[in-house]
Amino acid sequence: MYTKPLYLNKKQGYLLLDEHIVASSENCVLLPKCPVKDPANPIIVKTQDWEGWGPYLVAGKDIVWFPEEQLYRFYYIAFGMYFYRDGYVESKDCLNWYKPPREQTENHPRFSFDPFAECPADEKYKSFGFSQKDIGNNKRYYYNYVHYSSDGFNISKTEQYDAFTSDINDWYFDSNLNKYVLYYKLWKLTCFEKDDTAPNGMREAEHYAIGFDCTEIDGGWTEIDGTFVVFDGKGGSVSVDKKICIKSNVTAADDGGGGFLSGAWYTKRVVCRAVSTDMVHWTEKSVVLEADELDRPTANIQGLRAFPMGGYYLAYVPIHDERGYIELQLAFSSDGIHWKRPWRHMFIGRGPENKFDGGMVPMAATPVIHDTQMIIYYGALSAKHADDTGFNGIGRVSMRRVGFACQTACEKKTAVLETVALPKKQRELCLNADSEGGEITVALLDEKGNVISGYTHENCIPINEDSASYGDCYIPVRWKGMEPLPDIDLVKVQLRFSNADIYSILI
Repeated sequence: MYTKPLYLNKKQGYLLLDEHIVASSENCVLLPKCPVKDPANPIIVKTQDWEGWGPYLVAGKDIVWFPEEQLYRFYYIAFGMYFYRDGYVESKDCLNWYKPPREQTENHPRFSFDPFAECPADEKYKSFGFSQKDIGNNKRYYYNYVHYSSDGFNISKTEQYDAFTSDINDWYFDSNLNKYVLYYKLWKLTCFEKDDTAPNGMREAEHYAIGFDCTEIDGGWTEIDGTFVVFDGKGGSVSVDKKICIKSNVTAADDGGGGFLSGAWYTKRVVCRAVSTDMVHWTEKSVVLEADELDRPTANIQGLRAFPMGGYYLAYVPIHDERGYIELQLAFSSDGIHWKRPWRHMFIGRGPENKFDGGMVPMAATPVIHDTQMIIYYGALSAKHADDTGFNGIGRVSMRRVGFACQTACEKKTAVLETVALPKKQRELCLNADSEGGEITVALLDEKGNVISGYTHENCIPINEDSASYGDCYIPVRWKGMEPLPDIDLVKVQLRFSNADIYSILI
């Protein structure tokens, strides 16, 4: 059975993560789940000289389904000590991959299909790019561009865009918004900036930078010469080239990525967001995610891959700190702007030292559905962030379908969870749940919270099995003598369960 891209699969249901879906709950807790690594890892490895240390993933590289060709292309980055090169593999089933032979000079970035009918034929596929040029005098010019393609493979033309991003960008088309959504990395510079009008000759300041160079000068000061982004608070931003002078005594070592993570001044990566209908002109630009007091003191975020799922947006969040490791956390959001990270464990963590994933796991691909499972590919490096040697690979993990987290009943107690009013999209209610050795019953309520006649807990046929035994991982709920669902548009679902885990509901 072929796997399906997550965005083409309709049976995602609603996740039960927070107040966005859950109106009330008692005697149950939300527990995160982690995937299991494939013992055959790494699945995709270096086979050609031009790949340097080998393939891995960053934001911007992903699996893309091409319906005309009935195949997947999995885009990756190949890294050598002094270069990054685009690569790809192909598959019919998303399980067995073939790497076409190609020249190292070929450029095949990940393209996304443009769904707008008015889009010109030679622009039907689009991809992002970022580059920098050394223009002398220790100065660089940064520029962002969109690649266009008629076939999703060959570049037809290139145009600059106005989001003012840096080297780590990720995007997708959001069918709910009918817009492209872009997440991009900037540097947040926190410092004491020279200010002759201040009482002590300096002031606290924060700046957002695409890139910069620093030069130590006399008196414990450093000159920062960079390209900065200034947000106007109304969804716009401008790019400004300027020099600033900052206090620089007591500064930690370089983190291997061009900046300091602690000291009198430091630069941490943060994630910004913007939206567009053409991938050239962007609005609603703002900073949406950065490390906080629950992270390690020197932690920063190396990017973000978001995807809609279960009534939310989920995201892989690569966390990096002064130790030089990168591991992936999981975040979720109801709007793609305000992100929650209640679990600071690593969703996909590092493997043993000297293995392909022993140093950094910077990104994973969007999940694909395979029967009752989700398959997630992740890129990894044996090296830490400042190492000058290593080897890379792409591994695979699997987990329960739509199984990122579950509501689990507290031991020896009966849990009750009630959802907000949800729009009815199908003829029956189904659960992604495991109640082997326990029990789940369901009641349906109208918008005002009144139990609908006949759809009570007492009339519900109890569920006491694992829905993973069903082909799509969903088990239907039935009430004795009743139609699968009442004839109303909005329904509140009340779950009563013991010794059971509930992952999602489908209505």
